[in-house]
Amino acid sequence: MKKDTHRRYSKAKNRTEQKSDDYEFSEEYVAEDSRLIEVKGTLSPLLTFISITLLILFTIYLIAIKHSGGKVTSPKEAVSDFFMPFRSDYYDMRVDYASGLASNNEVCTKFMEENGYSNDLKTSAFNRNTIMQLEQEDGKSYTLPGAYGSTTFYIKPRKEDADLTIHIEYDVYGIKQLNDGSLTRVSDICCETNAERETYESVEKLINGHILFFENRINGKYSGLIEDGKMTYRTTEHYDDLNGNGEYKIKVYWIWAEYYEQLVNAQTDGALFENSEHQSNMIDYIEDNTNEFFYAVDGEPVPTNTDIMDYSALNDYYDSGDKLIVENTNYFGFNVHTYAE
Repeated sequence: MKKDTHRRYSKAKNRTEQKSDDYEFSEEYVAEDSRLIEVKGTLSPLLTFISITLLILFTIYLIAIKHSGGKVTSPKEAVSDFFMPFRSDYYDMRVDYASGLASNNEVCTKFMEENGYSNDLKTSAFNRNTIMQLEQEDGKSYTLPGAYGSTTFYIKPRKEDADLTIHIEYDVYGIKQLNDGSLTRVSDICCETNAERETYESVEKLINGHILFFENRINGKYSGLIEDGKMTYRTTEHYDDLNGNGEYKIKVYWIWAEYYEQLVNAQTDGALFENSEHQSNMIDYIEDNTNEFFYAVDGEPVPTNTDIMDYSALNDYYDSGDKLIVENTNYFGFNVHTYAE
C-alpha cells in the first residue's frame, strides 16, 4: 500500500495502533524539526564564545592592574589602559618649571627625584602618575598659610585634533623630615601609637582642604573650585590652549587661605571670591568636608550645629588645622594622575 506523504502517519483499516516503524513524517514536519535541532546546536558555541570573551577581559584587567601598580580602579579603566597603546589618540605628557621658584628646595627636589619626579615625563598606558612641585608665586621660602601659586603641565595627543576626555586628579601630600635627615610621606610614617597615627591621618585630610585648587584666577579672585582635587578636561573645548608644538596647556591655581573668613566672606580683606555664587559653592563644599577644614582646639571638637558662615566661631578651628599641618610637615609633594577616554 502506498503511503501518504502529506500525513504524519497512515491508519490501518482495523484502527489498531501502528508501530513506530509505520509512522510517516511529512516534509514540513521534518523541515521544522531540522530547524529546531539547528538552533539547539548553536547554544554551545555561543556559551563558549561568551566564556572566552569574559576570560580575555579578566586577563586584561589583571595585566592592567599589575602594570599600573594597583592604581586601576575599575574594569572600564583597565580595558582602556590595556588598549591605549594601540589607539591613535594616545597622548604624551610633559611638565616644565620656571627657575628660581621659592618651592624649588634642593632637599625636597632630591626626595621627589628618588620617588619618580621628572621634568620631561613621557607617559605610557600604565604610567600617567606624575610627581610635580607646587609652583609658589608669593616669594616666600616655605609653603605656609597665605601661600599661593599655580601648576602647569602639557598634554600632546598622538593624533592631531583628537577628541580626548581627560580625567585629572590633583593630590597634595605632606613630607616629613625624620630624625636621621631622611624624608618620607606623612602617610608612610611608622607610628608607635594609635594617637600618633590619628594625628598624621588628620594632617593628610587637612592638607586637602587647606590647599585648594581652582581652574581660574583673575585679579587675585578665584573661580571653578576643583572639588576633591578632580577635574575633567575635554580637548575639543580647549583648542585655544594649544601651543605651537600641538600641546594642550593645562594650568590650575592653588591657594592656602590664611584665614577661614577668606573662604566664606566675599567682603573681607583677602577674600578668594568676588561674588556670592562662587562663595556659595565653597560653603557647600566645606559643609560636605568639614574634617578637611577644621581641627579640635585644645582637644575640643567643633561644636555641633555650628553655622559654616559663623567664621568668628570657626576661625580658631581652621587655624588649629593650619598649626597641625605646619608642625607635622616640612615640605609638600604634589601628584597628578590622568587617564583619557
